[in-house]
Amino acid sequence: MTPDTDAPAASSPTAPRFLGDVVGHDTARDNDQKKKKALILSPFLFELGSDPGGAVESMLVGTRDYRPDSGGQRVFRIRNDQQPAVGSGRPTPEDFLGWTAYDFVLVHTHGAEYADNPTLCQALDPYFCVSGVMTGRRVTGCLQAKTIYSVYEGITCGRTSSGAQGSFVVLQTEFFHEAYGSVFGSSGLDKAIVIMSACHSSANGSLAAALAGSNSEFFGWSNVADNGLAVAGITRLVELMVLDGLRTPEAYQKLHNENGDIAGLATLEYRGHGNGLHIREITTLKNPISGSPSPAPGLTSGAGPQGAPGDVELTGGDVIPFVGQAGDNEPDELFFFVDIDGVESGKEGEFELSIELDD
Repeated sequence: MTPDTDAPAASSPTAPRFLGDVVGHDTARDNDQKKKKALILSPFLFELGSDPGGAVESMLVGTRDYRPDSGGQRVFRIRNDQQPAVGSGRPTPEDFLGWTAYDFVLVHTHGAEYADNPTLCQALDPYFCVSGVMTGRRVTGCLQAKTIYSVYEGITCGRTSSGAQGSFVVLQTEFFHEAYGSVFGSSGLDKAIVIMSACHSSANGSLAAALAGSNSEFFGWSNVADNGLAVAGITRLVELMVLDGLRTPEAYQKLHNENGDIAGLATLEYRGHGNGLHIREITTLKNPISGSPSPAPGLTSGAGPQGAPGDVELTGGDVIPFVGQAGDNEPDELFFFVDIDGVESGKEGEFELSIELDD
């Protein structure tokens, strides 16, 4: 605890203005709002019939980190609900840019592995390997795709084998290298979680190398994935991270233990760094009293506030109770609650919580 405050005894100090910094949010892109942002892209919902996007969106907006507020929308979902006409359809290649603004990105689409130079790919994996993912922009053919998007590297086109008509723009690994400056793994996204739910998206590691960089997390399918099983697996993975509060490696391991990482011929593969990332913040400071009563509730030294604790998040400017006497050279007692989830039952002893208060 901090030394004595200058406040009168048994007073109710105001929470620090920047209290949000105490609970982290080190991966939040919007520093003013202390919130996170997510992007969900589903180019072929009209063809595949299902995707994890709806369930994932519902889970995310149910958390304080992604809930819409005065700062605006936090979860952005772009999809093709019906077959697009030539020259239309989303997501477009531009929707695969600007991912540095997001903490979480989910793409559910078609994908392929390209073996233009398999010898180099095998010898120098993954930087000379090429994979590709399909956008929702429909074109007449590859010539039109390369002409329209000539300012980008890694543009080609492809057709699906499951019912969609026409050709669609495909983004190869070079597109992501150029967009995120990750040639030879030097950059990539910063503290982001990317789920590339597409066939072959992790087959040679090139997309993971382009996007994950040195501190982001990447999930992708190793081979041709069954859509129904892929949807179930990805939905469960996000559920473990959002609802259970697990970090990326813990969620992946639990999904594996449940056999949820298998989708036909494909296995969901994970590339992470260190201890991984949380999709949302799991530590929340709670106000020990509901509202802002005056005077403060009765306090007993060493026992905390009397009465039922409030379930309201502690924010800058809140009034919180403490017990102490100014100028007596004795530590004062400050009361608040710390709400932590993501700790599995029976493993509480593996975690340590420390709190520091600035003077």
